[in-house]
Amino acid sequence: MNKKHYWLILLNPLFLLVYALGLRTLSRFFQWGGVARRLPLIALLGGAGILWFIIWTIVYFRRKKRKVMKDNFVLPALLAELIVFVILTGFYGRQIYHSAQPYNGKLAWVLDDLRNTRKIDFEQRDFSQYGLDGIVTTLEEGAGLSKDSELYTANTFSVTISADGMIERVDGYLYSFGAEENGTEEDRIDENGTEEGNQEQSWLISYDSSADKKMTVRLNGAVNTDYREQERLSPMFAMAGALREQGLPEISSGRSSWTMSYSGYTTEVCGSNWYQLTGEGDLASYFWNNYGENKDAFFLNISSEGAEIAAIFCGEGTMETQQQAEEKSEAEEDIAAAQEEGKTLLTDQDGSMTFYLDAYNSMRLEVTDAAAGSRFYEFYNGDIHNTDPFDGNIGTAEGIYFMDARKGFILLTYASQDSLSMYYTNDGGTNFQQVTLPVDEAAADMEGNEFSFTIGDMDYTETPYEEGGVLHVRVSTSAADVGTYALLFTSADAGVTWEYAGVQTLSGE
Repeated sequence: MNKKHYWLILLNPLFLLVYALGLRTLSRFFQWGGVARRLPLIALLGGAGILWFIIWTIVYFRRKKRKVMKDNFVLPALLAELIVFVILTGFYGRQIYHSAQPYNGKLAWVLDDLRNTRKIDFEQRDFSQYGLDGIVTTLEEGAGLSKDSELYTANTFSVTISADGMIERVDGYLYSFGAEENGTEEDRIDENGTEEGNQEQSWLISYDSSADKKMTVRLNGAVNTDYREQERLSPMFAMAGALREQGLPEISSGRSSWTMSYSGYTTEVCGSNWYQLTGEGDLASYFWNNYGENKDAFFLNISSEGAEIAAIFCGEGTMETQQQAEEKSEAEEDIAAAQEEGKTLLTDQDGSMTFYLDAYNSMRLEVTDAAAGSRFYEFYNGDIHNTDPFDGNIGTAEGIYFMDARKGFILLTYASQDSLSMYYTNDGGTNFQQVTLPVDEAAADMEGNEFSFTIGDMDYTETPYEEGGVLHVRVSTSAADVGTYALLFTSADAGVTWEYAGVQTLSGE
């Protein structure tokens, strides 16, 4: 009996049937789980396969010299069995591989837990001795937190303390930015003083002393870091440290347990006993003289049995999100460019607009109120402040243009946007008067125009512009028609008087 006979009988049809059933059950187990239902069958089929392999191998070596069948039958049969074996292995192997990919099956979650979940001994639980530093030490020793890293909280971070001062429960989602391997503390900080650009790390923390003595930490979760300045954890540690050292009457009255909750920089209404962490590190009573006050600050809320009993705050003031900081930086760059270029108009999101005459002079129309699609404006030019630049008219400002610090124009369109008026000042904006252009002088040129426009239609005035030391302005029927058919007017005396200069059409004639 040669090796071909050995493999022919080993891979017999009954074995292949058991092998197929085993692989099918194994792939479903990796896809859906089911330890109690599928694992015994997998063990039975796997054991049967191994037992058959052992028994047949022993029999083969004992009967190796005996010839049992002709070789001309062995090779085709063995080839057929091998093809079936390879097909079964490839088909179910692919299914098992698919179930191991993220979010595709039970196996994927098991592998993900093996890679990203840690069970860590939480030894420094004594809040009265270690404060919250024991939590950080646990993450440093067992979860890859770099020493001295700045921590942030992605959601509410809460810690429950028992009556004897032991930490009973911890829940939170923290993140940080780690330096490159072998990097220094300076490596974690970029040239702008932030940690952006370094690798993001996160820790989803769950600890309940009544259920498990170990802290469960899940790594490498997704977090939104846009608000990290508001989510710094260091203010919580500062307030918790002061609380540990100084105590509060609200938590020293025989309570079975109490909980600290921290969500970073938030807005809260003073409605319980508030304490302020002063610059000297003291907890100063704040509540009684400030009931009902709104405050933006870092808050540490203290509750017991589901009710808030006190709150500590620090770092009051206004903070920006990362997006707001980027938008502010971009706006500052635009302003610097406008000042350098000169005679440039920038518009804010609320519709306010600023005209930068040069690096030292700017004129601004600021929105003060809005109603029914129209806005109210006030005008600013250095020390000049005009509270009604459009003489009681409301609409939407369409432009500002000044030739120098004293002489210039502002423009207002109405809700329909088919009429736009121009106002002129020669005293820097203390007074404005509406400009009346000699539109009637264009009557002869407009006769028989292809658009059938009349003199009465021409009431949309575009922002003036200078060309060759002469002011130009175009007037049409609406914003859509300025580039199609417009009347051109010029002024050689900086806007005091205007002369009709002809018709401009799409062809430029």
